[in-house]
Amino acid sequence: MKNNFCHQCLCDGTIDEFFFVEKEDKCNLCILQDKFEKHYKKDQEYNHQVVKKIKKSKNEYDCILGISGGLDSSYLLHLAVKEYGLKPLCVYFNNGFGNPVAGENITNMCNKLNVKFLILTSDWKLTKSLKKSILKASVPEMTLDSDLGFHSALYTTAARYNIKWIVTGYDTFSEGIYPLSWNYMDSKYLRDIHKKYGDKDVLFEKFSTKKHSFNFGIKEFFYFSIIKQIKLFNPYENISFNRKKIKTFLINNYGWEYPGAKYMDDLFQSLMDYVLLRKFNIDRRKIHLSARIRNKEITVEEGKKIIEKKSKTIRIDNIRLCLKRLEIDWKFIKNCMEKEAKNYNNYETSYNLLKFFKKTLKILSKLKIIPVSHYFKFFGLKDIIDEN
Repeated sequence: MKNNFCHQCLCDGTIDEFFFVEKEDKCNLCILQDKFEKHYKKDQEYNHQVVKKIKKSKNEYDCILGISGGLDSSYLLHLAVKEYGLKPLCVYFNNGFGNPVAGENITNMCNKLNVKFLILTSDWKLTKSLKKSILKASVPEMTLDSDLGFHSALYTTAARYNIKWIVTGYDTFSEGIYPLSWNYMDSKYLRDIHKKYGDKDVLFEKFSTKKHSFNFGIKEFFYFSIIKQIKLFNPYENISFNRKKIKTFLINNYGWEYPGAKYMDDLFQSLMDYVLLRKFNIDRRKIHLSARIRNKEITVEEGKKIIEKKSKTIRIDNIRLCLKRLEIDWKFIKNCMEKEAKNYNNYETSYNLLKFFKKTLKILSKLKIIPVSHYFKFFGLKDIIDEN
């Protein structure tokens, strides 16, 4: 009988890609993290080698650093300036749902570290149309627009300032990798959703090499990565990351304030988690807590106790604020919740193009031209299923 849960983490059959590998006595998500750890091996020397390359730049700024005011990006800024001696130009992507607490964190840290930061704001009329169309489309990627806009802001700013490195701060070891059925990122996907459900008088933006937009997909990523040769550097992949200690460090040294919960630098997360849990039976904490279990930060039992409690991101005051900004009501949300759940398989995407270049992507990830996490994101879980 096929196992519908993994006793080594919190992942289970609520994840479409979940597969328990009997001979390994663990699920494919655990195996994927094992592969990720073998690839990186906490190689701090690699970080120092990359830093030396970044410092060769003679520009006023030697790297772009995306900042949100949350824990990960705040510590990343400290690390870049104080530990590595880099000269970052910080970029904050304003989608209209920023947490004021996180905004204060950005201002305080950048001022104390004497770092310039740019605020790049999305087209609000288009943002509202995209948010509502994603809800109507009945898919789980409710921050798809913001995620694409954020990455576009980083790459287009790098191109505009002729900067060849972007420093990112996603800690895969304690965050995990979302399955594609939960989080597929592709501007073709977003365009199709907006074409079907967006406001008819609102046009989707055209791609620009100099100005941020929501039109940032597979082709655009390769344009900036291969043609413009802009590289990603994620220091967290090669260092130990203790969230409790880092939180205390930021509070004591920068007057940093906790935004209230994970990802709460963006208040839209409250509405997102409310819908994900009730409509899709998706609890994102399963991925994060499972990663922390595999990373030996917490035990399985401790993770289960956290899952049993209400998610801290689901706050009714934030949800009401989101509804007000989007100019929708609870009836709109109820109608969206009653629709059949869908995902990227129900819309036009670039996934077939990715599958066609799968071998090339694997080689590029091994050469560290693109992050290995990008390859694992699109193909890692399925590769493990095919192997077993």
